[in-house]
Order: sequence, then C-alpha cells, then structure tokens
Amino acid sequence: MQIYFLVLISLCVSVFSWGPDEWQPPHAPVYSGSAIETAITTRSPRAWGNVIKKLNNGDAVTVVTIGSSIVGKSHGLFYSLAQNYVYNTHKEIETECLGDGVCIKTGSVTQLMQFINETWPHVNHTLVNVNQPGCNIKYFWEASMCSHGFHAPLFPETGDILLFENHDEAMLGGDTTAIEIEMLYSRLNAQYSQNKEDVLPLIIMNYLWVTNLSDDTMSWDFGLLRKKCKLADWKHRIESSFWEQTVENVLTPIASFYGWSSLSLRNAIWEGLRDRVHEDLNMSECEYASIFLEDNIHPSAAGAQLMGDSLVRLFQGYLSEYSPGNKIAKMPKRPFYPDGRPEYNGKCVNAAQFRTENNEGWNFVTGEMVVDKVLNSTKFSAKPGLLTNITGAQVTVVINTRFPLMSKTQNVKLIVHYLKSYDGMGNATMKCTMCECPETVLTGHTHALVSIDSWTEVSVSQSFHCHIHFVSLQTLHGSKFKLLHFNVLHNNG
Repeated sequence: MQIYFLVLISLCVSVFSWGPDEWQPPHAPVYSGSAIETAITTRSPRAWGNVIKKLNNGDAVTVVTIGSSIVGKSHGLFYSLAQNYVYNTHKEIETECLGDGVCIKTGSVTQLMQFINETWPHVNHTLVNVNQPGCNIKYFWEASMCSHGFHAPLFPETGDILLFENHDEAMLGGDTTAIEIEMLYSRLNAQYSQNKEDVLPLIIMNYLWVTNLSDDTMSWDFGLLRKKCKLADWKHRIESSFWEQTVENVLTPIASFYGWSSLSLRNAIWEGLRDRVHEDLNMSECEYASIFLEDNIHPSAAGAQLMGDSLVRLFQGYLSEYSPGNKIAKMPKRPFYPDGRPEYNGKCVNAAQFRTENNEGWNFVTGEMVVDKVLNSTKFSAKPGLLTNITGAQVTVVINTRFPLMSKTQNVKLIVHYLKSYDGMGNATMKCTMCECPETVLTGHTHALVSIDSWTEVSVSQSFHCHIHFVSLQTLHGSKFKLLHFNVLHNNG
C-alpha cells in the first residue's frame, strides 16, 4: 500500500529567475530556530493519526506537489528509478540520480521526504511534482473533474495528505480563495479518504506575493529585490506595515473547523527581522527580506530551505504527540461555507481534442519559443493550444455541452481557457450557434511580464453540437491569440 501526499496551488504565475552574475545570499545563517517555529501558524495533531500509523506499519509514502512554477522551482522531487513512475507534466525539471537508484531535486518538500526516508526507510517513498504555470486553486478544482486533466494526468489515483500552497495576496479579496480551497479539499477528501468520515491532513503553505506600489511595468521583473531597496516606496513597504498584514488570518477559522495546519513564510521572515538577524549580517531590513525571495512571487533557495525546515519541524511535532489511542478528526457534516462542497460534474476538452470547422488561420501547436528577458535567452515553453497570429482569423470549435441526466432546459457553465501574455497578444470575439451563450470578447494582453492560463466563464445552453465561433482581433499590442482548453460544468444539485 502506498500513501500519497498532495501539495496544491491556489495561485500560480511564470516569472523570470536571477541572472547568473546577480548577487547571491551570503554563506551565513540567515534565520534562527525561532523563525522556523514562528512559520507554523496553525496545527492539528488529530488529523495525522492514520498517516503515522501507516508509516509505522512499514508502508511506502508518496508526496505529490501540485501547482505552478513555485512547485516546479522550489518543491523538489524524490523517487526510485525502479518504480518507473513519475507524475511530472513539465519535463524541464532536472533531477540528480544517486548511486542507490534514487533521483532527487532539492526543494522544501524534498526535505520532508528525506526526513521520512531516514525515519522509515523504504525503496518506494516518492515525491511527485505536478506543476502547471499560470494557474490558481480554482484551476485545479476544475481539473479534478477531468479524468486526465487538461493536458495529462494531474492527480494520482489515491492520496493521504494534502498540502495546498497559498499566496497571501490572493487572500486580500476576503473569503473567495478560502471557499475555493474548501471546494477542492472536499472533492479530494471524498476521493482519497478510505473512511469517508475521516479528515485527510492538510497543510496550507503560505508564500508572499510582493508587488511594487508605484511602477506596474516593473512588478513582474524585479531581478533582485535587493536592488529595489533603493526605491523609497519599496523600502517603506518592506520595512513597515508589509510584514504586519494579517490576510493569512482569513484561513484561520476554516482551518480550525477542519483541523488543517499552515505555514507562513511571511511570519518567519518577520521573526528574523524582530530578532535583528539583518544587523549581524550588516544588511538593511529590506536587503535581509530579499534573501528569501527570488522575485516578487517565487521563494529563493533560502526561502525554500526555511519552509522545508518548518515542514519537518511541524511533522516532528505531530510524531512526538502521536499515540495509537488518539482520536482521529472527523469530517464535519456541513461545509464551512454554504457553497464549499458543490456537487459538480464536468467535461474537459484540450486543444489537441478540438473538433474544428471553418478554420481560417488557426494552427495547433505543442508550445512556443519564448524569450527570458532577464537571462536574455530563448527556451521552448510547452503549452499546447490553437494559435493564430493573423487579424480576423476565424475558427469554429464544436463541443458537447449536453448532460443527459439533466433537464435540457437547464444551462451549464462553459469555461474557455486561453493564453494571456505581454508578448504581442490581441483579443478574440466568441459567440455561439446551435446553442446559446452571451457574445464575449476575450482579452489576451497583460502588462505583467508573464504568460499564464487565463479563462472566461459564461452560461451556455445544452447541445450535443454546440458551435463556438472565434475571430481574432488586432490591438495596440498585436494580433496573436491562443486557445488552450474548455471545461463544461454542471451542478448536480
């Protein structure tokens, strides 16, 4: 029997890494044990009894990290070549294979895996890295209703521990993200829990999302944040109220309700500032904080190390409190939010599966060459889709929006996913025939230096042959447009 750990992402973006000649953090201790402890913001030992019991019985465990470029860059890999089994939707993740047949990529969750393997040695302990740049937790909730995800299998068949990665900036809108976390957690708990009354353990890993207050064109291209410490508004934010925001506390009530745990990179850095660690390193507060951030969203190697140390410390605490007679947390009979456990079913159609008609100027591509403006280089980015670079290009995509067990007079939800980027993007109009949906304009351009999966939701009538017509539009930024995939959902209730 294998145990599956799952790490999921609430919000994801693709940004650029440091150049090879940029400043690197000093080779000195940059955080204390108190920072590791302070990163643990909520905890619940009662949710962990079943997992620890399985480990004590000698079962192998599989940890699955699911998310965007943060997962790909900083959560790591750990698996045995003998298994010939790795869920990894983005193959650019490089691994190092050791002499004993174990392949690893260093990361925060790799630290947890190494602790597990040292405590309960097993050849089949596995850390699976599933990452999809440009997504948030709602994306994965939609993907959970697809048997093979949007591009490839995203979720393992079973799971025992969930880790959701969250950005504090995503919580500034209030309860919206907390509801989506509950939606995805409830669906996966129902799928994975062997006893439907038990609560699967969940750790929410909270990372920072830092934005420049005065210059939107620089928000996604900081290079080293240390350089921005010279800007008055940036220095003020990173040295004052920025560290005292309490947006992560939005999750505290629902975490207590279900018995979830959470870690906070923000709290850990703030503890280091309170301990005046930056003075020992002869740095300003702003320079010290920048050690833990590669850019305004991705943790640096030091940031990943800090979160990994906190993960291990959290798990060690649960081990010390474990007793076979401890009561196991039970799934509450009602959701925390009224809409927190929707009974949705869905259909997913990716670009490779599109049935097209009247195609004038659109082509299926598996990905594109993109320019890294920080490293001044090009690389291939795997993002399958239906692409046009021509103004006025037309295509009709035919999909099945009919759910036979539903009344055909009821509308369903159509979610159209498309590329949003800074690089030469235009718009596209969308309208329906053989079914009914509102005519919509899809916007492909963003000022941020990212290329991400964006989407628009519309209500559509049911039809076995719904014709969705797209026409590309020229804008000041370009005429390029790229359709990625569709999702059709209906609420069982």
